[in-house]
Amino acid sequence: MTNGRNRWRSHLDWLSNHESERMWNKPVLFHTRLDGAVMGTDQAWAASLRRTRHIGDFLPWKDHDEYQKSFERLLRDLKA
Repeated sequence: MTNGRNRWRSHLDWLSNHESERMWNKPVLFHTRLDGAVMGTDQAWAASLRRTRHIGDFLPWKDHDEYQKSFERLLRDLKA
């Protein structure tokens, strides 16, 4: 049941972000991937997120170079 709640919460987060962007014409969230859930589902909200947003990949967090690359991209986006 927890997994279902997490998916629903993710969906609500996406809707909130989508509405914020529509109202302010500016992204307010930085999406990061800590597991494969968003890439492995066929839910419409996830497909839209994959098509329209960069999702920072922090799956290989044990690989210093890959982690550093993702972290630097996140920092660059936060500063923009």
